[in-house]
Amino acid sequence: REAMHINSSLTALGKVVLALSSGDEHVPYRDAKLTRLLKNSLGGNSYTVLLCALNPASEHHDESINSLQFAHRCSHVQTQPKVNYENVDPAEQQQRIIKLSNEVGSLKSQLDTLHAHYQKQLEAVGGPDYARQLGPVERSEADLSDAEYEVSVRRGAAKGSEHGSAGLPSVGFGSLLAGAGAGAGAAAGAGAGAG
Repeated sequence: REAMHINSSLTALGKVVLALSSGDEHVPYRDAKLTRLLKNSLGGNSYTVLLCALNPASEHHDESINSLQFAHRCSHVQTQPKVNYENVDPAEQQQRIIKLSNEVGSLKSQLDTLHAHYQKQLEAVGGPDYARQLGPVERSEADLSDAEYEVSVRRGAAKGSEHGSAGLPSVGFGSLLAGAGAGAGAAAGAGAGAG
């Protein structure tokens, strides 16, 4: 059931990108929650980045082609982000800076108070030397030189890759969402707005 919702959202996203890239007057943003959320990112005042995940295996050929076609359509979508300036009086701006600086100082003092409180609780439970006591992992790493530590990290990474990254199959995003149409295997992410 959840896969059906994901597939319908990706299909709606494909329709929106197709409408934006072809210059249609009507863009169906309201067809899915995903497209409603991405409305300002896809055709609005922001920079948008698209990441396309592909799998070179031959059994994922169709999904990879669909993903590339979707990414190609996305590359034709034109946005014109502009920086939004507020017309603010310099005196107001200075007051706002002072207010925000005071707020940051207040939050820092609250954080310090909380840190001291929890520090006392930890010392009550673990004793005054709890911070200097190393656990078994830290103790073994502290005994190694820098070069030995790097070798042990590489061995651990090699063991993980031997087992298929902790037993996970190597599949592309597109194969996980089989049947999603043109949008399968592609994910759109919105960058920060220009304002």
